Amino acid sequence: MTNSYLLEIIKALQPEEREEMSRLLGAPQFNRSGNAKELVRLYQIILDAAPEFPEPLLQKHEVYFQIFADQALVPGKLEKLMAELNKLLRSYALAKKYLADNNEVQQQIDWAAWLRERGLQERSRQVVTKLKAQKGENEHESLEKYREALLIAEEIHLWEVTYNQLKGDLGIPNLIYDLELYYLNYKSVMTNRYLIQQKAHNCRIWFGSTKRPVFGKQKVCFYESRVKLTELSEKACPTSRSFSI
Repeated sequence: MTNSYLLEIIKALQPEEREEMSRLLGAPQFNRSGNAKELVRLYQIILDAAPEFPEPLLQKHEVYFQIFADQALVPGKLEKLMAELNKLLRSYALAKKYLADNNEVQQQIDWAAWLRERGLQERSRQVVTKLKAQKGENEHESLEKYREALLIAEEIHLWEVTYNQLKGDLGIPNLIYDLELYYLNYKSVMTNRYLIQQKAHNCRIWFGSTKRPVFGKQKVCFYESRVKLTELSEKACPTSRSFSI
């Protein structure tokens, strides 16, 4: 059991997260399993072995009879319980990641989408309008800035499509503009990272040599991306007249 996927996940949790998970397992709203008590017991047995998690304390047959004391050994029964606990841990970790403060924009976008899908037209529009106004205040330059702008533009477009009045441009020019900005910034970041990786690799190989590595096409690619970004930044956002079908 010491080499199990389940144990690796529990080891990766911070102490406060382990405690929080213990409380959640005791809550029937979270732990709805027919083996709820057994899951709590399994998790506690593993936690009691922290921080070293020695193998003698976590041998499968030892753990099995601590959980199912009055039952005969059934092959696969403990493994099934471990998989169930693993699934609950995954749900906890993903929910915690999604609800983190630094994911507020994604949460607001998803909330606006939910409101839109449930027919709350004006409430959905208000969420996106407020979010768009907030993003324009004291925003520092980053790739995340362009990704979030793209998400907002996409939700505005989907709102326009959902409540299509057969007029206007459906926010498509803005969406294409933000899509291109995000793509080019992402391309620049990845190209730059690739060049650094290649340079580090070649410096390791060529260290002590009089030869120098050459980056021909990669440099051109990176340069062209930066030029395109500069051109876009100097232009106003395109209108529907900029596009022809």
